[in-house]
Amino acid sequence: NLKKTNRMNEKFQKIYNLTYSQKKYNEAILAIENDCTQKNNDISAIEAFCLFETKQYDKAAELYKKINLPFQEGFCYLMMGNISKAKEIWNKTPDSSAVLWGQTVIGIIESKINHFPTYFQIRNYLESTLSYLFEAKRYDYIEKLISAKEFLAEFNIESYRIIGKVLLEYNWFNLSKQYLEKSVGELPQDYEAYYLLGLWYYQNNEPKKAKYFLRRCVDINDYYSAASKLIDKINEID
Repeated sequence: NLKKTNRMNEKFQKIYNLTYSQKKYNEAILAIENDCTQKNNDISAIEAFCLFETKQYDKAAELYKKINLPFQEGFCYLMMGNISKAKEIWNKTPDSSAVLWGQTVIGIIESKINHFPTYFQIRNYLESTLSYLFEAKRYDYIEKLISAKEFLAEFNIESYRIIGKVLLEYNWFNLSKQYLEKSVGELPQDYEAYYLLGLWYYQNNEPKKAKYFLRRCVDINDYYSAASKLIDKINEID
């Protein structure tokens, strides 16, 4: 029994590492299919996450439903563009921070806001929601969310920087710059916004302006190593 338990623990650790450390989601799915004849909820949750990350949203939704994770199940349907199904799931789910955020997102998309987001909901979920919508190519939803910038900023002024960061990551350069400039205007001590603006200029081949904003970042927080490293990298090129 002890050997069997140890083998099970080793298999779980392998699958866990493939998923969260190495981000090899397809390999993790194969390992689960080959090594886990009996799946507990922990394994099923990892499998559902891997299916979601590989954009197999329908299969992920089925598995999330089976293990009673309604926020994740509804989020899968949102990625599939099935707002009515996501709404149906979340409306019959007990309120939680994640579910209320999901309902807020749907309200913004449908221009029928019934829930106001909290500061921490925006901090915890806005970036990942936008990133996943980009991965799912739900550009109509993205445009709705970012057009609600003033509304979101009423509850968390960091919304401008969060939106700008995601837009930069997905190469929406023109819009990204607008949001990052708005962010430093609203929060002049937000060192991360200065870093992101520096990164924007670096990626757009303007090293002098990049260094200006990166130095502003370091002036505010000299422990922000990403900015210091990028300054060093620009100096090597120059």
